[in-house]
Amino acid sequence: MKRIEQTLSVPVLDHFDVVVAGGGPAGIGASIRSARLGMRTLLVERYGFLGGMWTAGFVNPIHDSWNKDGVVRELIGNLKDRNAWGGFYGMCFDFEWMKRVLDQMIHDSGVSLLLHTWIADAWIQGDAIRGIIVENKSGRTAISARIVIDCTGDGDVAFHAGAPHFLGRPKDGLCQPMSTIFILGNIEYRQGDSHDVAKMVRDALLECPEEFDPTYTRPYIIQLPNPGRVVVEWVHVRNKLGTNADQLTSAEIEGRAHVFRIIDFMKRRLPLFRDVELLAIAPQIGVRETRRIQGLYTLTQEDCVHGAQFDDGIVNVEFNLDIHQPDGIDQDNLDVKPYQIPYRCLVPVSLDGLLTAGRCISGTHEAHSSYRVTANCMAMGEAAGIAAALACQGGMRLRDIDTSELRAILNM
Repeated sequence: MKRIEQTLSVPVLDHFDVVVAGGGPAGIGASIRSARLGMRTLLVERYGFLGGMWTAGFVNPIHDSWNKDGVVRELIGNLKDRNAWGGFYGMCFDFEWMKRVLDQMIHDSGVSLLLHTWIADAWIQGDAIRGIIVENKSGRTAISARIVIDCTGDGDVAFHAGAPHFLGRPKDGLCQPMSTIFILGNIEYRQGDSHDVAKMVRDALLECPEEFDPTYTRPYIIQLPNPGRVVVEWVHVRNKLGTNADQLTSAEIEGRAHVFRIIDFMKRRLPLFRDVELLAIAPQIGVRETRRIQGLYTLTQEDCVHGAQFDDGIVNVEFNLDIHQPDGIDQDNLDVKPYQIPYRCLVPVSLDGLLTAGRCISGTHEAHSSYRVTANCMAMGEAAGIAAALACQGGMRLRDIDTSELRAILNM
């Protein structure tokens, strides 16, 4: 690879107490709680709307929300107030209302917002992060911060800062497959029939293996609160890495091609889907797993299965271990006992001034398959936002905050 050297003079756009990178579930939780605790807070998001995998990836339902209070409960309440909540076991949302509700929550909390803005680099001085470098229509600028919270999913800020990280499963580095999710209209079935529909699909696959090669053997047809609409999680794209630009491009194209194969199969083989309409394909392929930033503690499968509780526990998790096979077309499930994510998983081992929240926290390949679902990500973000405020208010390092105070604010 050829290299060029360049010297850039990057203007400093502004200074904030807390800068949150990524406006998905974790970033929403982090920025709202930070701002409500009096911190001057900026949220940076690459799309023109908030919600991350909820709104760009069409990820529904909001799993593991039933055991959450705080911002998760508030969000669901706001969606219910607008008749934008329901569907599959009462856990799904209307995508467009989700965008609007998040806009309002961010605005009402006093968070400053930058949309259409990419994280280009981390601003490092010594062993501490001092802000981020961003790129958008205005050019490249630096944003100074006392604390940065990396909620990018891929751990982009931490990666640019040189933080150690894990990637994929230990034996070969393969990550869980990506999924292109799509919305179908003109289909009606009763709440609770969802698993019957999934069984119908699986039976059809077994009846005609010669005419359709599935990418996944457990498709989910997920009822939305919108009458006559479902989201379909069926497409699985394997052996592509979500942090490699070429492979991510290839995955997007491959995923969309699979969508049309699947709809053709549905219309031919499944009477219920004979008249369905393709309403939308997610703008962003759903990325389940990439970098996991090494923290002061690494959550393990054993922690999840045995229901580990921690003195610095900040999120309660009940979702099972759910590994979509990196090199097969099935998934592996293992029950967990209710367990906690410790705050130490959010604190990188080698950098001051930085927290992670969401699927990029410190955990093993197996543990990640449980805590990565979106309600857990939002709750992690909320805890990170509170921790950042406590560190700013107390003038201390993030690893030195009083986690009993953090837990008290979270009602843990």
